[in-house]
Amino acid sequence: QQVASTVQKLVPPQWIQQQVEGAIDQVVPYITADKNSFKITVPVKDRVEATGPAVKTLLRESNAYKGVFENMLVPMVKSRLGELARLSFGVTLTDDEIVSALQQVMPPEWLQQQVEAAIDAFIPYAVGKSSTFQIVIPMSERVDTAGKVKQDLADRKLRQVYDSLRTCSITETLNMAKAGISGIPTCRPRAYTVDEIKVGLGINIPGVTIQQLSQQAGFDLSPLTRNITYDEFKRLTGIDIAAGIKQTIQEALPRNWTFTEPDLRAALGADNQTRFDDVLKTIREGLTYTDTDLRRDLGKVKS
Repeated sequence: QQVASTVQKLVPPQWIQQQVEGAIDQVVPYITADKNSFKITVPVKDRVEATGPAVKTLLRESNAYKGVFENMLVPMVKSRLGELARLSFGVTLTDDEIVSALQQVMPPEWLQQQVEAAIDAFIPYAVGKSSTFQIVIPMSERVDTAGKVKQDLADRKLRQVYDSLRTCSITETLNMAKAGISGIPTCRPRAYTVDEIKVGLGINIPGVTIQQLSQQAGFDLSPLTRNITYDEFKRLTGIDIAAGIKQTIQEALPRNWTFTEPDLRAALGADNQTRFDDVLKTIREGLTYTDTDLRRDLGKVKS
């Protein structure tokens, strides 16, 4: 029903009637031998211009943008899943997590805006009102959104990994504190008492303070007396998820994506250039049918 309604808008009955009556006016004098030839020209340009609003309405009402997302964007992203799924420190995303993130980065309303802008840019070129076209899709906002979405995902996944680690022994924690942490540790430090730290250091001095133990060990032991939460872990290790994600996204996505006539012709390939130009000529000059065409077609029927 939606397609039928769109077709009626593109070729309304009154337009069809006008074309048929015009064709009759051209052909009848030829049939009655009052003229030696005839030429019927059906203007196509105005109908193409009418496709813009009609196609936009059809796409909106048919929920086509959800189909674009599910049938085009999702398969494309899944084909590059290995590249997109990798996050910091070996953490990866699942298919469902990436699709969910993509829905936030490129929601249907954003897709609709870009497609409708592309339609508006292409139609003047198709009907000959402009010699070329340029479709510019602003990606800056999407790049920023993608960075924030992926940052949140990475942070949540890294927190899950950290919180799921087994608890470190005092010896493991002391070794970690001395050597420093460059990635995800194999265990998670907890809060230790001064007596536990003394045992770990092999020190048996009554009344010693954590400051004195730090001087003895040669590095600060005070963080070990409190629970090392995920946020504390990030602070101590200097992990900056936002900076890494931002750089990755900026390298992967352009700030603007531009599509021009040369891009379209390159996408069509050399074999379709002539066909594309013929279509443009028909749109701009109209569909023509003459007595020569009629004789040729009648000859095909006889044979």
